[in-house]
Amino acid sequence: MSMMNRDTAFQAELERQFQRRDDLIEIAPSNDVPPRVGRRRAVIPGDVAGAVLFAQGCAQAGLRPLLDLTGVEGASDALPAALLDLKQRAPMIVRVTARSLENLPGVQVIWPENARECAGALRYALEQDAVCVIAENPLTAFSEVFVPDDDDMRFSGHWEYASDQPDQAQADEPDGAFPAYDSVIALDTDDIDGEPVPDEPAAPPALDDGQTAPSGEAPDATAQPDQTEPVEA
Repeated sequence: MSMMNRDTAFQAELERQFQRRDDLIEIAPSNDVPPRVGRRRAVIPGDVAGAVLFAQGCAQAGLRPLLDLTGVEGASDALPAALLDLKQRAPMIVRVTARSLENLPGVQVIWPENARECAGALRYALEQDAVCVIAENPLTAFSEVFVPDDDDMRFSGHWEYASDQPDQAQADEPDGAFPAYDSVIALDTDDIDGEPVPDEPAAPPALDDGQTAPSGEAPDATAQPDQTEPVEA
């Protein structure tokens, strides 16, 4: 495993995918360098809207474009309108730096949380038959995590395992149920460390003449009450 930040992990996975796919092309708009178009990478001039149209044209021609807008200032603000203006949407991937995005109907937005998930997001997006936007938080751009060196190891992201159906055990629980507490065996409030306190001995039973037997001794059932009459003086 290697320590990578978000961009190095993404580029490493992109190079692996270049070796596996013949239709993948990376597109980056820039007005600072001369435009060039190669078999794997293309640098084009223009704004975000023009770059989206160019990438969509490549997609409709049978390629799988990856439009990288991470180096374009204000791309997250211009991207929603550019995508919504498309009359046809062939599968493509857009990578952008953003803290939030407007609602994009028909577009799958992926929010990777670290470098490992960012590499996984690329693999996941390539498997989808739709327009996918990989939106990366700028606050985590330089955070590093361990990323597997094995290119066949699956990079998992939380978006791959989100289920539309609630867990059956949770769905059957009534509102306000707390299984962690419901399963605890209730102990008597007088118990000490789980050991029941022995019952206190009962009070000695009263005798017929109002006296009581000594503690721990049972009264004599054959004893007769004192019949001696008082002697008159």
